[in-house]
Amino acid sequence: MSLDNASIFHDVQLISELKTNGYKSFSLLQLLGNAYDHCHSFLTDDELFGILKAAKFDYAIVDYDPFVCYEILGYKLSLPFILSSAHYDPSLHRTPFNPAYMPALLSGYIDKMTFLERMINIVLYTIHLIKPTMPSFGILIAKYVPEKPLMSNSELKSTFLLHIINRDILMDYPIPIASNAILCGGLAAKPLNH
Repeated sequence: MSLDNASIFHDVQLISELKTNGYKSFSLLQLLGNAYDHCHSFLTDDELFGILKAAKFDYAIVDYDPFVCYEILGYKLSLPFILSSAHYDPSLHRTPFNPAYMPALLSGYIDKMTFLERMINIVLYTIHLIKPTMPSFGILIAKYVPEKPLMSNSELKSTFLLHIINRDILMDYPIPIASNAILCGGLAAKPLNH
């Protein structure tokens, strides 16, 4: 199955380097190329989709990543879907975004930025708005789900029921939150081993 062979170690390493070193060593094109390969492998995995369809789930809970294609899972299986992620995407929820204190996705910034960091933050967020997924969901749906009507990125993303976000309002900077988003900080936290 595609998820057995998926290696996200390299992508996690790229994102970790971003957090540590900033954009000097980060290869966004490499990350997008890996995402495209992963989407192709995932969406052509007939064995996985056969198992999921046979299970007759009521909902699909999918990981939200603006560069990956998991939202198509719910559409392909005709299931309503719930998103789960570690970040809040204002463009997804159609909530205000203020680049003066709200870091763009993968910027590596915090809420207190210098003027130059704010300018870079604006450019990064604009790029995210222009090309929010790589590749386009419309192209992916036409290629991998031809029996269903075409949907654009915004149409497909607007059909989610709920967004569970692994962030804590007490530990993070203030952001406007949509009514169908829930902040659940600590989802991946483990007890400290002594």
